[in-house]
Amino acid sequence: MAVSFHKWVSQGLSNLGNSSKPLTSRVIRPIYYIYVAFLLSITKWRPWGTNIFERDWDAIILLDACRVDALREVEDEYDFLAVEETITSVGSTSFEWMNHTFDTEYRNEIERTAYVSGNGYTDRVIGQGGDTGHAAIPFGPTEYDIVDHEDFGYLEELWRVEFDEDAEWMINGNAGSRTHPKYTTDRAIRAGRERQTEQLIVHYMYPHDPFPLADRPDLFRPFDALRSGNVT
Repeated sequence: MAVSFHKWVSQGLSNLGNSSKPLTSRVIRPIYYIYVAFLLSITKWRPWGTNIFERDWDAIILLDACRVDALREVEDEYDFLAVEETITSVGSTSFEWMNHTFDTEYRNEIERTAYVSGNGYTDRVIGQGGDTGHAAIPFGPTEYDIVDHEDFGYLEELWRVEFDEDAEWMINGNAGSRTHPKYTTDRAIRAGRERQTEQLIVHYMYPHDPFPLADRPDLFRPFDALRSGNVT
């Protein structure tokens, strides 16, 4: 996300002219990014939430886009799930969470940590002075105090690997294809066994969309279909 008033205006006008989206969505979208700009400006200087490096842990599993209330809905279906104590995250999006979690203030802890991540924001955030997302905002922070790639005890960016469609690490459905979460599991186990680090972060992109096993193509990325009005 570029911090640019000119780009924010340009994108807003382009969005307003997109007749494939409902009028309400086209009007609210630019206003929403004003809200985002205010929020990022405030949290840049007064972050809220609990940084994971302020807690005591050996391994953390991140389920991208999984809300606590959604996890509780399926808690009774799995013996290994127990949603008890919760904390407030330092970010509500991938880039915001990385910006604040991997702050240089926690460099010593990060140097003792292995991070196995399927989230592509590691490329745009870590070592790049942070990031503020895909769309333009009219104002806000342009840089964060974030560590570099080499500051991690070990960093593996799983999203960089490309597989053939018929590879065992791929899920192929009627709606599309995606890397299987068992690949993340495999790499996380290897990192835990082979890397001489004290802590391990495993970042699964599921249950984040897209959903290759969806019944309909427009549910592959359902939020696009929702914004366009194709699904309720």
